[in-house]
Amino acid sequence: MNAAYTLNNKGGIQNSIMKGLSALHHLATRSVIKQFATKFDLVYFGSVDSRSDEHQLVRGVTAASSHIDNNYTVGTYQGHDLILVERHNTVSHPGLPTVKHHWLILQLDVRRTDLPHMFLDSHNGDTFHANLNISNPRLRDITSLLPNLGHTRVIAPVERLDDIHAIITNDFIAAMHNFGQFDFEIRDDQVFVYAHHPMVTMPLLTDMLRVGAWLADYLSVATH
Repeated sequence: MNAAYTLNNKGGIQNSIMKGLSALHHLATRSVIKQFATKFDLVYFGSVDSRSDEHQLVRGVTAASSHIDNNYTVGTYQGHDLILVERHNTVSHPGLPTVKHHWLILQLDVRRTDLPHMFLDSHNGDTFHANLNISNPRLRDITSLLPNLGHTRVIAPVERLDDIHAIITNDFIAAMHNFGQFDFEIRDDQVFVYAHHPMVTMPLLTDMLRVGAWLADYLSVATH
């Protein structure tokens, strides 16, 4: 057996192992999300075609023409309509490394429509933000103009700074610190909770639901 054949054979075995592990991870994720849906009386749909009109697309700063959504789940929790989705995308930008992203996203409706667009980010890098600057040119890094949120960057329109200051109270800051494993987006009448490259577990999903519902309730009355 020659060395080239041995090397190629090893490469094939490694690829097969990686595909097998990926399939197992996918099955485990689906199983946990189904259990979560059952526990909280949600409806699990599984895969979803973003071009279909049958499902509401989860938008926000991670939405792109190239993203792939799976494990689509909908329902209501504490009076808030919600959507849970697992999202994959590969993000590139000239001069920066290409990055494969994997998010678990929980979107909840807020009982008001005038909220400023804010992205509170602790996990995404330069490639993601370079693309964000292009797709959302009104958003700027205003972290230095706000109270200390630790390692969290706040990306938002400068012209809504007064409204943003009214939202970022001590209670808000405490919630961000307590749930620092997540990123957050606030946009019009919706709030998004992002888990970045998650190992999907019931405690993770429950924490997303807890902080998402708290934030949706908080924003329903903040600044009013």
